[in-house]
Amino acid sequence: MSKAAFKDKQLSSQPLKPRPRYYNEPHLSPSTIPSDVTESGHSNSPKSQELVDYSNNWSASHNKTPQITLDERREAVTQALRLSGAARDWEVFFKQVMGVDGLIYSLFPTADQRRQFETTSEYVEIQHILAEMRSRPQKRNLVNREKTKMITVRLPESLHAALMQEANDLDTSMNKLCISKLLQIIDKDLVQ
Repeated sequence: MSKAAFKDKQLSSQPLKPRPRYYNEPHLSPSTIPSDVTESGHSNSPKSQELVDYSNNWSASHNKTPQITLDERREAVTQALRLSGAARDWEVFFKQVMGVDGLIYSLFPTADQRRQFETTSEYVEIQHILAEMRSRPQKRNLVNREKTKMITVRLPESLHAALMQEANDLDTSMNKLCISKLLQIIDKDLVQ
């Protein structure tokens, strides 16, 4: 068995802080900005990735659900930041914010509204808060800790090897890599 299945990153506790950016701009982390981006924000490289904000394409004409507002999106991030300070671990935060009885379901009660929100930079911000909380050391013997469940997934040997290599490259465990991937939103058309 590969050592990637058991190793963990070196972890350090650090307080969560909001990222210094405007909420109505597409999310770009410093690690994803190409080095050849000019001051005007344009890249000289034809291969650079450009993030597109699809929220402008939402319209009530093909959707009976009203468009979510910028204030609603900002409220979600503000409340998530507040909850992250009070939550003792990422599992509690996930339940309070992204769980079926959580903040996102209460602010955006319909599936269409949640799908709209999941395409915004505010949702990316909440994902970053969750990722930062997951990087904190976990205390296993907490009182009233949510029970964990185990799943078994059958996958081709080549996919398993690729995941092991990815975990090794990221200097993390296979378990943490898979949880990170499971927390991401995917297009329903990709689920067959």
